[in-house]
Amino acid sequence: MIRRPLVVAALSAALLLTLSACTSGVSPAGSTGGDAVFPDEAVADTVARLPQESVAPMPANRLAEGLIPPTNRWFSGLVFGEAPEPVFPLPLTFSLTDTGFAFGVPAVQTGADTIITGPSSDVSAAFPASVDSTVVAYDDASVTIALRDADDTALGTVTVCSPPIG
Repeated sequence: MIRRPLVVAALSAALLLTLSACTSGVSPAGSTGGDAVFPDEAVADTVARLPQESVAPMPANRLAEGLIPPTNRWFSGLVFGEAPEPVFPLPLTFSLTDTGFAFGVPAVQTGADTIITGPSSDVSAAFPASVDSTVVAYDDASVTIALRDADDTALGTVTVCSPPIG
């Protein structure tokens, strides 16, 4: 009968040794009280040597220098393509036009298999001549667009907000 307690004690000791071997003095990055496994200064040279190339050239866009292209965002249509596409910051529609911008309440149409709408221009702002638009800032809920004339003179900015869904 002495054999069973001895086996239990040996297994318990082995388990404690195994668990203590799994812990080290280094905490993961972001936890309190510890060093990062790969601190920025240790990997900065390696990251700088990585090629900074795209597999394709950047398509035509209306995006300020230094901003990351907003792919798959609710306002991506304002940035990419030959002409800006309307966007739908709920519950409104917003469109850039040749001479300014327009927004309104969409007229939603429903059918047995579809729900569709298009842009509306219940309210619009227009300048006497054509304007160029450029997205100059954005975050998850808003986008800011700068409007400039043909002489590159600033005419103003428009910030459009889309409330979070959910």
